[in-house]
Amino acid sequence: MSGSASIRLRVVTVTGLVRANIHPAEAHEIARTVFSDLDDESRPMFRLRERRRDREVIAQELTIQWAGGAGDPDMDAFEAREKSLSEKTLLIEPGSVWDFELLAQPTVAKNFTREGAPLERGKPVAIADEPGQRRWIEQRFPGCSVTILELSSRRLTQPRGRSMLMVEARGEIVAHDPSSLARALTSGVGRGKSKGSGLLSVTQKKAK
Repeated sequence: MSGSASIRLRVVTVTGLVRANIHPAEAHEIARTVFSDLDDESRPMFRLRERRRDREVIAQELTIQWAGGAGDPDMDAFEAREKSLSEKTLLIEPGSVWDFELLAQPTVAKNFTREGAPLERGKPVAIADEPGQRRWIEQRFPGCSVTILELSSRRLTQPRGRSMLMVEARGEIVAHDPSSLARALTSGVGRGKSKGSGLLSVTQKKAK
């Protein structure tokens, strides 16, 4: 078991973007613009989703998260109905319990052979079955206990007709190894970060 870990997070939340049906590639550009003065080693992650507020109204919500370093977000870099900036320092103690939310792209590398050639590592393939998706998420947090309470998946259409399978999970993490949870918060989870995948959000559960 490792010692505690401390992380400072800055989160920009944008609700009701003026331009409807924004594409993840455009959201990525907004994220880059908002934190344009970051150093080269810092890369903000983002999550774009639609929330149904009423029966007919769908509001897009863009969350941009960045850990540590110096630099101030440019809140005037885009138009939106609501904008907010929050800053918090997370102290992750061994055995602490956290509610989590994750939008990720579970994949596995399939091996293949070419005639007359040795076994090669293939391209990543989406994990489509729910048990496999659950195992993939659990394996992203070595040294921690992960309980997934909600899991859903959807296909996100990309330019040129391509699509990727995105999985949204909510649950609970017990941080037996705080550094493992810290890495996931600062580096993201899995592939597709430039497409809005991999951002982990957590809230510490209060001791009863």
